[in-house]
Amino acid sequence: MILLFRFVSFLSTPEPRQGLSGNTYGMSDQPPKRRMSEIGDESRTRILDAAETLFLEKGYDRTTLVDVGKLAGISYGSIPWHFQNKQGLLFAVAERAWQSGGDVAPLKPGIGGLNQIIEEQTQWDNHRLTPVLNLLYQIEIDFDAEWHKWGVELDLDRHKQIIQWINATMGKSPIVGGVTPESLAYYITSAGRGIGAKLAQFGPFPDSVFPREALRQSIILLMGLQE
Repeated sequence: MILLFRFVSFLSTPEPRQGLSGNTYGMSDQPPKRRMSEIGDESRTRILDAAETLFLEKGYDRTTLVDVGKLAGISYGSIPWHFQNKQGLLFAVAERAWQSGGDVAPLKPGIGGLNQIIEEQTQWDNHRLTPVLNLLYQIEIDFDAEWHKWGVELDLDRHKQIIQWINATMGKSPIVGGVTPESLAYYITSAGRGIGAKLAQFGPFPDSVFPREALRQSIILLMGLQE
């Protein structure tokens, strides 16, 4: 009985054959999973490139998935398969823009670390992709709680590093006003983003003291740092 079962199983097993590309498959003529993954990655990149171009040129509201698909040379109906919707597409474009900034150096305790933070923020003021990031802040009111969660996670690692820098710099000394290291870190990142968004929207500030230097001076006072 066992031999008969094995013989029947052998007869029912489809014989491998060559597919259209010359590779050996079973009855299915589908390409290997690796090739499908490469096709998916290529399509995703083309969609992101097209969306980035259109968001920069037309803004979020005036950009449609049809526009993106046409520029990418891809059916717009496939875009939701990669990004769900236009909001998800903007998130992906902004995340890629953020990651293009590269790795950041560890923060040195004291005034040196603060200068690093301000310098990093200033570098984004004139970055080509900063307007894409600022789109998120300008249309924040239209997004749900998922946006806020994503916005926090976007630079969560750096936020944690700023908290570590504050603790290493302050030691056991309290921050003025009883401010916690966590709250001060949020102040630094939030104020930094707000300055960048205003710069992108209205251009250079007319004030004699550049806002990032004002932010820097306020942190020096709160932490009692020495120049």
